[in-house]
Amino acid sequence: MKSNLRGLDLRNISAQLVNYCTTLNESSYLFGDAKNPAMTLSDELLQKAEVIAAAQSFEDVTLAGRQAFAGINLFLPKIKQISDERRENV
Repeated sequence: MKSNLRGLDLRNISAQLVNYCTTLNESSYLFGDAKNPAMTLSDELLQKAEVIAAAQSFEDVTLAGRQAFAGINLFLPKIKQISDERRENV
């Protein structure tokens, strides 16, 4: 496995995604749904972290990175909704 690809520290990038997944897992109780969006996103990001860590081309890294970024962006409104609901209840 290459740890650097054209100046990219792939291990660090994938480690950051794994750290984000850890945070999602620790906070997943806030999303009490049967289909927990935090756990779903965490699973998706862990897959992207594996792709990035094992990437052999820049295209592999950028595709996985874009997909991870898109998943996080789609998740942000759910976080805002929970935050707004908590603020209203205080």
